[in-house]
Amino acid sequence: DLIDKPGRATLADLKARDAAGWDIAAHANTQVDHALNFTNLMPSEVEDDMVDVRAWLIAHGFSGYDHCAYPSGEFDHDVLELAGTYFTSCRTIYAGQQELFPPSDSRRLRVAYITSSVPLSVAEEYVEEARENHEWLILVFHKLVAGTPAASTEWRTSDFQALVDQVAASGMPVATVGDVYATGGE
Repeated sequence: DLIDKPGRATLADLKARDAAGWDIAAHANTQVDHALNFTNLMPSEVEDDMVDVRAWLIAHGFSGYDHCAYPSGEFDHDVLELAGTYFTSCRTIYAGQQELFPPSDSRRLRVAYITSSVPLSVAEEYVEEARENHEWLILVFHKLVAGTPAASTEWRTSDFQALVDQVAASGMPVATVGDVYATGGE
């Protein structure tokens, strides 16, 4: 419900990113549900949100409709059960270990969550480890900023570009979650 609002992505922005190969996937249908997190909603409210956001993605032609990211990365048993009904995969912000393919539970994909407290050198180590071990590395960034990050969810644009350059130089394949599932992790 925030698409096309001031300071937010427009539908045209999302269509352009989709055309460039990004997954435009589910997160939450409404800002209210996002702010509360699915774990603070009744199961029927979570289900309504999941059904509505998935339908919106399909109606607008986005291929990432089968994947989601939990608001604030949070889930509980009820959320997991519903997610398994409506999505092939759902991403958390659990960063305790790297994800495997196939994942042990596609309803709770593990990630490398890049926040303002993660220096570029650590993010580069994640990439190098994944390259050396042939691991599936899911990197999560929330907001890229030109200057010094003011919130924990921000990361410097210059560091992001340096990380992208490292990945490009490494020769590692880069794919969206949707592409990984479509190709069986190859």
